[in-house]
Amino acid sequence: WVSKAQALPQFKKAFFDKYVDKSDNSDFKEAAKTASCNICHVKGDKNKKHRNEYGKLLAKYTGGTVNKDAKAAAESGGDSAHDAVIDKALKALDEGFDKVADEKSSSGETYGERIKDGKLPCPK
Repeated sequence: WVSKAQALPQFKKAFFDKYVDKSDNSDFKEAAKTASCNICHVKGDKNKKHRNEYGKLLAKYTGGTVNKDAKAAAESGGDSAHDAVIDKALKALDEGFDKVADEKSSSGETYGERIKDGKLPCPK
């Protein structure tokens, strides 16, 4: 058995599916593409456990330990157990997107307002 990659590209894809791909704003699309994982993680910080303010709020819905949980599930139950953890986290993330959209960012705007205005969710 070979461990699956530790990164969670599914989370990035979920954000793009929900917001970026549906946007008509080319600047927003380019900013999201450039930011990539830093939509939720701290730019320049190699420790991906460190999240920006938006990422911290979303982590409350996913549990914040999805990589660790998925790895443990894979070790005890194989790929299907790993995938079940990821699927559960993606459902929680989708709910989290909607709930976090109503929360105020440090800029004073809600995250949903920022995204609607073609800005990345995290102002920093």
